[in-house]
Amino acid sequence: MIESLEGKNKLVKFIDRYTLQSYDKVLVYGAGKFGMEFLHLLHIYGFEKNKVTVWDINYETIKEIYGFVVSKPAFENFNNVENTISVIALDPIKNRVVIDEIKQKLISVGYKNVVVSNDISFLDANQKLIQDIQDIIEMPIRAQDKTTVPLVSVACLTFNHAKFIRLCLGSLVIQKTNFKFEILVHDDASTDGTQEIIKEYERKFPDLVKPIYQKENQFSKGAELSSLNFARARGKYLALCEGDDYWIDENKLQIQVDFMEKNPDCSVCFHPVMVVWENEEHPNSIFPSPEIRFNKTVLELEDLLKRNFIQTNSVMYRWAFYEKKYEPYRAPDLLPGDWYLHLYHAQYGKICFIDQCMSVYRRHENGIWSGNPLVRHGIKHLRFFEEVHKNIAKDKDAYLKTVLKSIECLYKTFIDNDLKANLEYMEKHSLWSNLLLTKFKRIKQCYICKATFYCFDEYMGGSDNVSLWRKKIDCIGSDVDNFGCPSCHCHDRERHLFAYFDKLNLWPKEDNKILHFAPENFLYKKIDSCKPLEYIKADWEPELYINRGIKDVRKIDLANISFVDNYFDIVICNHVLEHIPNMQKGIAEIHRVLKKGGFAVLQTPYSKLLRKHFEDSGINTDELRNFFYGQNDHVRIVSENNFFEDLEEAGFKLDIVKHSDLFDSDFAETYGVNPKEDLIKVVKI
Repeated sequence: MIESLEGKNKLVKFIDRYTLQSYDKVLVYGAGKFGMEFLHLLHIYGFEKNKVTVWDINYETIKEIYGFVVSKPAFENFNNVENTISVIALDPIKNRVVIDEIKQKLISVGYKNVVVSNDISFLDANQKLIQDIQDIIEMPIRAQDKTTVPLVSVACLTFNHAKFIRLCLGSLVIQKTNFKFEILVHDDASTDGTQEIIKEYERKFPDLVKPIYQKENQFSKGAELSSLNFARARGKYLALCEGDDYWIDENKLQIQVDFMEKNPDCSVCFHPVMVVWENEEHPNSIFPSPEIRFNKTVLELEDLLKRNFIQTNSVMYRWAFYEKKYEPYRAPDLLPGDWYLHLYHAQYGKICFIDQCMSVYRRHENGIWSGNPLVRHGIKHLRFFEEVHKNIAKDKDAYLKTVLKSIECLYKTFIDNDLKANLEYMEKHSLWSNLLLTKFKRIKQCYICKATFYCFDEYMGGSDNVSLWRKKIDCIGSDVDNFGCPSCHCHDRERHLFAYFDKLNLWPKEDNKILHFAPENFLYKKIDSCKPLEYIKADWEPELYINRGIKDVRKIDLANISFVDNYFDIVICNHVLEHIPNMQKGIAEIHRVLKKGGFAVLQTPYSKLLRKHFEDSGINTDELRNFFYGQNDHVRIVSENNFFEDLEEAGFKLDIVKHSDLFDSDFAETYGVNPKEDLIKVVKI
């Protein structure tokens, strides 16, 4: 499914890149499976049927796709030479000659502007791109019974979203349901044509789309936009989708409603979303990861107080004001408003996760969280913490401890940017002034992306959530308090390995062959840029990497590596051995495929206090594995002494590099790595 999502995103970017809306005509050549996927996007975008012409040699078999008529090539139909036209080649390599002929014929009949968009490189032989595509269907919009109260209200906030709103509204109106729903759009006085596009959908779908058009911007006046929209919601359930995001499953509402109906103790349900960076600054990703949601599928209010793991356009609430008079449920002028709304509803039931990606969240330069949000919205963020502390958190001391690091970041940001009014507010507010007595730490920096900030992201609640057992054995691995970079999202173990490779000049040479298990995003890019002779990326589940921007990951079992003896110069296995059932077999396989004189990096969590590896077949549930091993997919805690013995018995020479021999005492704190974790480097002799 992930590949299909990635394909859809690339199609969307293609439509945007070639500004297809600006052409009078769009000619699509090729109506096979790729054509169906492409025309589905045009259909969602709201392209008029008479604007799109579809040609295919199999026109008699394929007569219609999403309302677009498929016909044989017929140039006599193109007689309006004033039109501009964009020609889309859905198989550019196979159809290159045909497309060139079409271009010349269009020019010969008088077209002055013929643009051939034939570089759709993502439309390759990968048939998974279009998996799950439905049969050719007619537009699934039907008239709704006006006398029936909608079961679901969908709230959509827009402001200057002209570039995105067609796809957003298109993805909402095509929802297939066996119940009535309504789409409540609130536009905050857009100036870029957003309102005109909304009016198109209002005219087209009057029973669905219910807009409010503001004449003056309300957000700038401190108004709570959501409340302006929520007050008219009539549904038993409420779903959200802002105007620059969109849904990618036409059954999304039906799936979530069915789940809520079957689980009456659930007050909030959500699902993963695809995060898309419009400027391609970062690879696309799926949010939330299992770690972000504490490796749970059923969560409680206390989990949500620690972090927001629910993306706005994935959520559905059992609407707290259903069949009640709507009353403001929070103070105005606070952010993030969606997080507060999640928390408000989580007071009344469970939070349930549906493991099906059904929407896309765009990150772009005009988004509300773009730039430096702590500078732009810092006071609103403080007010969020105040309101949660006052109205929702039951254990108020525990909550203050949870948000301490966030408050510290805000305070430092206000100081650095000389935001005097913000500082005065914090220092005079007793709730925060008491917290500010905490000693501040030095500024942090990501070793990889070089971004600076005042705190790294914690892993699953940080050291406070590490089990007493793992604390007692002093397990050395990830720095759970300084785990993720808030800018590029790299992990501490990737930063640490990057620094070791830099300091020791371990990066591959052009004649090297590399085997890299569980390749990390930035290590992969760096190694690839070295242009080694051969670079094999491997994992037992290669499909997990498709959406991370890492290409050609092979499915390889670490305990049965499918390469001949003495093949690789370097093997990288960074925090992998703790996942495999037979670690000794994996070590032996790495030794077998490594050349004599070649080296392997074999980082793994370990304890200096254990005499033998700790693993027990009775530790067989996620809860037990989290408690004893620190992660639900780990199968042991490694004994350092026992591990080194295993490596030497396999024929390796130990070449352990101590962190303290390379880096000064400030390095670990600044760059967020574990100073106890040495580089476990071994050489085949």
